[in-house]
Amino acid sequence: MEVRSLLPAMLDAVRILRAERTVDAYIIQAPTITHEALEQIVAESGVPVPILPNDRGEGVAAADVTLSSSGTATLESAILGTPVVVMYRLSRATYLLGKRLVSLPHFSLVNIIAGHEVVPELIQEDVNGARIAEEVRKLVTPGRDEWVRNELEIIRGKLGTPGASRRAAEEIHKMVAG
Repeated sequence: MEVRSLLPAMLDAVRILRAERTVDAYIIQAPTITHEALEQIVAESGVPVPILPNDRGEGVAAADVTLSSSGTATLESAILGTPVVVMYRLSRATYLLGKRLVSLPHFSLVNIIAGHEVVPELIQEDVNGARIAEEVRKLVTPGRDEWVRNELEIIRGKLGTPGASRRAAEEIHKMVAG
């Protein structure tokens, strides 16, 4: 459902940006999504974009900008130092209920960890090709791109070195063992 909700707008942004400049775009297939489902959405969009199987981060690391749904994929971008446009869409009823119950300045993990906006967040109607393309243009603007990458480096430092789960388990074991 999330892919059906977000991918067409992302592909529309690629179409808009390709009319202005050379854009090498590709879709990284998550293990939980079938290749066929992605192919169908790409075909419906009329925007040819290759689909790559889950690639352990090489594609994200090589990208100038990523487009992502809100979640751990945004942290992958941050860890790899790649600016990201974060998107989220809910059903109208869920969005209206959530808006009444939850008040957060940011919804992306990157911005929550930073404590301020580092990467753009688009929600609901703002998830459209024109708006996504606008945010991508900002992220690749000289000066802005350097600032974002520096902020992502700070976030990576806050997340700590690899092996955090192992270290946490060791500390819990020490506490239980007495």
